[in-house]
Parts: sequence; C-alpha cells; structure tokens
Amino acid sequence: MVPRQGRECACLAAWSAVGIALWLALTVQANYGSNWTGLFCTGSQILLPQELRQQTYIWQNSDGYDGQFYRLIAHDPLLQRGYARFVDDPRLRYRRILLPALAAITGWGIYTDQAYVFWVLVFSAAGVYFTARWFARHGRRPVWGLLFLVSPAAIASVDRMLLDGAALALLVAALLYFEEGRYGRLYVVCFAATLVRETAWIVPAAALVHFAVGREWRKVGAFSTAFVPGVAWWLFIAARTPPSAALPGVFGIPLVGYVERAFSVRPATGDPITDTILRTADVVAALAMLTVVVLGMREVFRWPSVGGKATVLGYVLVLACATAPTYLFDFYGYARPGSSLVLAVSMAGVVRGVWVQLAPQFLLAGAVSLFLLWEVVGVIRYLGWLI
Repeated sequence: MVPRQGRECACLAAWSAVGIALWLALTVQANYGSNWTGLFCTGSQILLPQELRQQTYIWQNSDGYDGQFYRLIAHDPLLQRGYARFVDDPRLRYRRILLPALAAITGWGIYTDQAYVFWVLVFSAAGVYFTARWFARHGRRPVWGLLFLVSPAAIASVDRMLLDGAALALLVAALLYFEEGRYGRLYVVCFAATLVRETAWIVPAAALVHFAVGREWRKVGAFSTAFVPGVAWWLFIAARTPPSAALPGVFGIPLVGYVERAFSVRPATGDPITDTILRTADVVAALAMLTVVVLGMREVFRWPSVGGKATVLGYVLVLACATAPTYLFDFYGYARPGSSLVLAVSMAGVVRGVWVQLAPQFLLAGAVSLFLLWEVVGVIRYLGWLI
C-alpha cells in the first residue's frame, strides 16, 4: 500500500469518527434530553444502584438492552461495589470486559460513561481504517472501508453502546495482519480478542492454525500465551459469579434453524404496520444469514491467508450451529455476532467483483436499522425546530 493510500485510510477513519460523533450528539440532544446515558438503553423494569439511577436516562416501560449492563460493569469492573447483582447474567457479561475495562481505566471513575462512548467511537473508526487498508492491499479504493459501518455490529454498537463493533474491528485487523505478516500487532489483536466476547476467540485460535500449518512452532508457542489473559479473567469471574445459562440456548441443528425462523411468526405488537414490517424483516434476515453461512463455506477455500481461512471457517462453524429458536428470535441480536462472517463475505465479493455477495450485509443492516427510525424522526424534528 502506497503512503497516499495510508493517509486516505486514516482520513476516512477520522471523518467516520466525526460523523458518528455528530450523529450521537444530535440524537442525545433530540431524543434523550441531552443526557448521554440514554445511549445505553437502560430500561425502567430493571434495578439500578441508587448512585447511578439519579444520573441515568431511563427508557420507560422497557427492559432496556445489553448496553445498560456493560455500563454497570464499567462502573464496577472488579466486582468490588456489588453492581454484579444488577446484571442479568453476571458471568456472561463480565467475561466481555475489554470495553468496560477501557472505559473504567480512562474515565477515572468520574467520566466512565463518556469514556465508554469514546471507546465505541475509537473501535468504529479503527474498523473503518483496517477495512480500508485491507481493500487498498487488494487493489480496491480505500473508500470501501466504509462498508464496515454498514454492518449490523457497527450499527447496533453505536446505537446501543454494545461490544460487537469492537469485536468486528479486531477481526478485520487480524485478517489484515495475517496477510501483512505483522505478527507483533497480530499478537495484540489476539490478546484483546480473548477479552471482548466469546466468538472473538476464533481469532487467536486461527493464529495458532496459521503458524502450525507453516510449521512455525515458536510462534505457535508465543501466540498460545495470548489466551492467558482471557483464561485468567474467565477463571476470576467464574469464582465470583453464578453459572450462566446462556450457552445451551444458542446451538441447534446446523442451518435448519434459519429456515425454521424464516417461517416462524413473531408475536403481534398490536400495530398491523409494525407487525408486517418486523415479520418481513424476520424472513429477510434469517434467509440472509443462511446465505452468508453458505457463501462463507466457499470463502474458506478462497481466502488468501491461512489465518484468514481458519478465521472464516471458525465463524462458519459457529454460525451454522447457532440456530436455537430462542437465539434466532430477534435479528437485532443474532445479526450482531454474525457480522464477522457477513463482512468477510462482502469484502471478498468486492475484491472479486461478485457484487451479489454484498446483498446479505445490506439486507441485514437494513433490518437492524429499523430500530433507529424513531431516533432519525426525533433528530429531523429537532433540526426542523432549530431551523
């Protein structure tokens, strides 16, 4: 990659961060009464520590969403303040410590919420940067790096302060470093991946395969240590939290669940228009994910690096089996961790000019974006009032 393209990638990432920050500022002002904690989607039907409740924007008549729990973890990362009892699944949530820990460390206990939003921005920009560099390496314009932002993981992470955008950024960084041979940086990515969420462990596992195939046994030994922080943290959390019941509710008969979900009807909300839109999106999302898994099987053999092949294969296996009915109930949920394979399939499609491979990503992103419409309406009304 020539220096000019490197600068273009960096500028693209920087302007992406500016754009996201502007959007967040507008939606906070328009929809959350200038209270930035509204981004964490804290529901009125969950309990909160008294010292946080007073400053928290509450979504009325709602259970909220996952970001509310990661915010709590950021305020009590070492389980010293008793906030774990307010988290729906402490063992599962606390294992995903990377973003909450970064927020806790850089927020100094005073600006933790602001620091969390900052790190979501950083990983969003980093994802654009690494995706742009990957495209530049393969002869495409860096502007294709914006494809990162058109992924369910990136959209949902910005919308509700989730971890999936960070996990996706680490994945793209790993795919790039496998090909560039920058193994020092790849080690840092693998180290971080063990702390962001469970599916990201595929990245360091793929690194071991990458070096084992090349018979680079010293690197296999060195990269094995990248698992140490994740394993140590998991053991620390396991000793202090009750067992999680999440894992058995994820896996089902390979691929079959997507077909079943396409023909299942979600409960009525009482609004015929809303029901029609969501039920249509259910079918589209389920079939799009099934298509991505099938396309991903083909990409295993076409990806340029051994580590990339192993990474794609890992996500194909996980997503092919993550088909339990309860797990596939809401496309806003399952499309996020599936974004790793979704984006990889799209990236390969762009490089080879097989544009149809972008269709699943745009369909899934469109489905997830349905949940942002009310915010968009609020921002438009706010801007209209200002004008």
